[in-house]
Order: sequence, then structure tokens, then C-alpha cells
Amino acid sequence: MVATGYVDCNAPLAVFLITTAIAFAGISFAGWAVNHLDLAPPYAGQNHNIHITVKNVCKIVAEQEQCTTWH
Repeated sequence: MVATGYVDCNAPLAVFLITTAIAFAGISFAGWAVNHLDLAPPYAGQNHNIHITVKNVCKIVAEQEQCTTWH
């Protein structure tokens, strides 16, 4: 994704870089999502929900910290 910012007017290269980045993100998510099933199969849903909740709270707190330091 960062490399896309350095592409001047080469649209096919920009599309290729973005598509590749999204493909790698999908592969990464597929490997991460099954981790809850590997750790505790009976509680995979609860583990996933707790993880998502903690992740979202951290994002909100980080965004608030970032906004206060910028202004």
C-alpha cells in the first residue's frame, strides 16, 4: 500500500499493488481467524468476540489519543 503512493501515473502498476496488498491481507486474516478454533474449540465464538471487543476499544482509545496530540 505504501508503494502505491510512489507510483506516478502508472495506473496498471497501482492497481496491481493494491490488489496484491488486499490479497495478502486476506491470506493473513484467514490464518488469524482459525487461531480461535485451534486454541479452544468449544469457546471459539466467545474468544473471537472478546478479541474483537478489545481490539475495537484499543482502536477508539488510540484514535482519541492521536486526535488530542494533533490539535
